[in-house]
Amino acid sequence: MKKIIASAGLLALGATANHAADSMGGATADKPWDASLTVRGFYDDNYFLASQSADRKSSYGVEVRPSVGISLTGQQTSFGARYTYSMRYFADRETKIVDPVTHAEKDQSTADHSHEFNAWLWHSFSERFSLDAVDTFLISQEPTLLEPDGIATRRSNGNNMRNDGTIKLHAQLTRLVELVLGYRNVLVDYETKGGNTAFPFSTPSYSGLLDRMEHNANIDLRWQFRPETVGIFGYQFGISDYNGSEPIGIGFFPTPTILSSDSRNSRSHYVYVGLEHSFLRNLVGSVRAGVQFVSYYNSPTSDETVSPYVDLSLRYNYTTGSFVELGFQHQRNATDGFSVGTDSITTDQETSTVYAAITHAITPKLIGNLNGRYQWSTYNGGSALYDGQTDNVFLLGVSLEYRFNRHLSAEVGYNYDVVTSNIAGRDYDRNRVFLGMTASY
Repeated sequence: MKKIIASAGLLALGATANHAADSMGGATADKPWDASLTVRGFYDDNYFLASQSADRKSSYGVEVRPSVGISLTGQQTSFGARYTYSMRYFADRETKIVDPVTHAEKDQSTADHSHEFNAWLWHSFSERFSLDAVDTFLISQEPTLLEPDGIATRRSNGNNMRNDGTIKLHAQLTRLVELVLGYRNVLVDYETKGGNTAFPFSTPSYSGLLDRMEHNANIDLRWQFRPETVGIFGYQFGISDYNGSEPIGIGFFPTPTILSSDSRNSRSHYVYVGLEHSFLRNLVGSVRAGVQFVSYYNSPTSDETVSPYVDLSLRYNYTTGSFVELGFQHQRNATDGFSVGTDSITTDQETSTVYAAITHAITPKLIGNLNGRYQWSTYNGGSALYDGQTDNVFLLGVSLEYRFNRHLSAEVGYNYDVVTSNIAGRDYDRNRVFLGMTASY
């Protein structure tokens, strides 16, 4: 869960630059490409996400973030892509450091490097059939970017990879009924491998715990029974395949059993209903609610469980350049926490999340942003040290952006992240401030 906190901060650091690139000097019909360069100074008082004050490491630093994108729009087909590179240099970061979780000495670079590639495609086959696809490829060390659901708690050195791709086919069956077929694939691969699984204390690697491929296929039937309201009935099938191929623990069920990464493999069935409603032209809300049936078919005890699935959102565009967005989600997610009990292993978490975001145009040139997120997660299975225990995550980000013209802007911001947990060693808090400039063309 520390990852959520870290990610909230890092996302807040990056959001302003992306917003500036999209809103100033972006691609147009005459110029289908755009480029931007962001340079920031920052201070991070806990860049290693340590829970003990003695292990906290702080540093001033500089971030350099160039980005280039292209956008092509046709009558039937539209395509866009963007590549962003980030180098964050920490002036006071130690090159040798003791991991606050494993207590092992490890090499620490004075700079973090990340690469992000985004692409999207939309194509209309006819008036009734269309297809859209989105893909994001990321290489990073920050857990908040690699695990946007906030399931990881510490940064990981190396070129850790995440790819998230979605494709949807829309078929207008009648004037009021639409069929949507979708598929999402998520691939996560950590460079940190070879954790210690010696009994009775084990420290499995991130690769052993979190390397995986997720498949999710869904079919939604959408019925526009009123001009401003759409009803939804849907089904989704999901597979989580943990492919780290490493031992992650030893259990007794009742004989000694070496547990590997794929012990947490699962299959899920979601059934849900929903509504999308336009209360006003500028006020839109949606709700989806149902149940998730999960089978951990590869665990030593072949566990099965049922849990609720909820996704609520509300967006209000109250004036030009200003909006409020609120939401709530409840679902199961992977976790970097793991333990072995007498009759089960830690399989995942069940998480409730409340979030809010406000963007307000104080003046035509001065834009304010406020983002908040609270997340409450409960561990499922394993020993009494984990099973039923909870993590609480609170993230807060605030920033101001001043646009001198369509090509140049300045920004200042602050991010506060805090995690409290019933599990020892997972608590931490983090403060970050930044000041920078973005040039766009």
